[in-house]
Amino acid sequence: MDFGTERLIDAGGTALQVRTWGEDAGRDVLCWHGVGLTSPGGARFGEAARQLVRDHGLGVVALDAPGFGGSPALEPARYHPHALADLVPALLDALELERVVFMGYSWGGDIGCHVAARHAKRLSALVLLDAGYLDPPFDPALPYQQRFEQSRRLAARTEGLCVDPAVVAAVEHGIAQALPSATRARLSLPVLLVADAAASEDELAGFRGDVPHAEVIRPHRPGHNVLSAGGAETVRAIGDWLQAP
Repeated sequence: MDFGTERLIDAGGTALQVRTWGEDAGRDVLCWHGVGLTSPGGARFGEAARQLVRDHGLGVVALDAPGFGGSPALEPARYHPHALADLVPALLDALELERVVFMGYSWGGDIGCHVAARHAKRLSALVLLDAGYLDPPFDPALPYQQRFEQSRRLAARTEGLCVDPAVVAAVEHGIAQALPSATRARLSLPVLLVADAAASEDELAGFRGDVPHAEVIRPHRPGHNVLSAGGAETVRAIGDWLQAP
């Protein structure tokens, strides 16, 4: 796995580990990963990042979200999507980047919807990797402590555990309070949705109606991890879309 060049960034008082590929590209992509007890954080994007740098001349920055990889965890309340989205301008300031493409996988794409709705001037485009078109099935009425107990029990049965179950519980609790569907009417910037090949048109209908200017593509093979399912061909399609006039 290619970990890129790693460093710890102070994003307005929040420590975030970032990985970078490519230098002085002139156009950069900020990647936010998905959630899970075995999530590798921003390292997940290594293969795609190398291809985007090599074939499309892009710079890529992938962060470890708080509590993942090399980034310290936050208190549970700070995992609300609005609070996480508000980290992005400070991170871009620390990286000396004015505007970026935001590319998010799963939970990262849901956060990207909130970033685009709250800080559109800092983004040039939004790429959603099987995210944003369906709200996660989390009950907003479920207390955090009960969600934590569920996550802790799951962790006890999980091999390769590398994320604190308290962090996963906080992420799920937060996204339940601010679903990505609530942002879609405010997504005015260019949007590319890379949807699971198995997603039905009924599942995509609400997103298409709310974001009619979005382009939707699918890998040939099904799978929630669309970068793995689509491989180099899907990464090439993302790069080509980003380079289009």
